[in-house]
Amino acid sequence: MEPWTQIHWSAIFVDVTCCLLVVMVFLQLLRRLIGSLLKTLPLFGLILSVYALHVESNYHRNSGESALCDIELPFDIVASCTKTLTSPESHVLSYLNLLPHGSTLDVPNAFLGVLFYASLLLLPHLPLPSSFKAPFVKFAATAAFGMTVYLGATLYRKRDVCLLCITTHIINTFIWFTSGSKEWTGGKRKVE
Repeated sequence: MEPWTQIHWSAIFVDVTCCLLVVMVFLQLLRRLIGSLLKTLPLFGLILSVYALHVESNYHRNSGESALCDIELPFDIVASCTKTLTSPESHVLSYLNLLPHGSTLDVPNAFLGVLFYASLLLLPHLPLPSSFKAPFVKFAATAAFGMTVYLGATLYRKRDVCLLCITTHIINTFIWFTSGSKEWTGGKRKVE
């Protein structure tokens, strides 16, 4: 037999085994990274939502004070969080005529974000059955994603750029895509 036609099965077995071990380690690290990321996304979203509330209240209280995220970008693009957070769409419940404008429940979108992100942060620690937690996370994430799509389309239609809004839209989208994960409900993964 020619040397190039000889198959060294033991070498192939070792190579494939090593590759599989590397892939398994990588997947375990990725799983832990995603678990850590899922725990920080609601915290980051909560901070952004509280800041958005601050921007809106500060604007109305100090007659026109602008936010830190009001910046001029290249190509004459102006990103204005203040303009977006003080627009009629920033109170989406009254804007969509679900509530009368100015009613007690006509809260800013940022306040709805605070409730959403705080519930995701607290839910794993509450003594509730997972049969309640998992559907709640999916429902809340789907509602937040629906708001994200609607408000994102509104930003696009108005040709507004709001960096704070876009960041929360990205967070909401990632939360929605991962809403089936046990990480959100505090469930334990099976040992494999």
